[in-house]
Amino acid sequence: MTAPRPSPDAPHLVWDAGDLGCGDLALALRAKVREVPAGAVLEVVARDPGAPEDVPSWCRLTGHALVAAAPPVYRIRRKAE
Repeated sequence: MTAPRPSPDAPHLVWDAGDLGCGDLALALRAKVREVPAGAVLEVVARDPGAPEDVPSWCRLTGHALVAAAPPVYRIRRKAE
């Protein structure tokens, strides 16, 4: 019997960004995404009211993939470098 394989969208790291706003959130995301290997998923909990627009925009600008968004939870797959 083999153990079940984790989902490819399962987070490698979970980070609670609290209520960080636009600029602070973007800078912190940049640092946090570097903590996961290329292709791995970072789960972010962001409660700022602007996060539903800011997180997807940040992903588009940086090339990382937004694989799930259910505010306040977002899953971001780090791009290959």
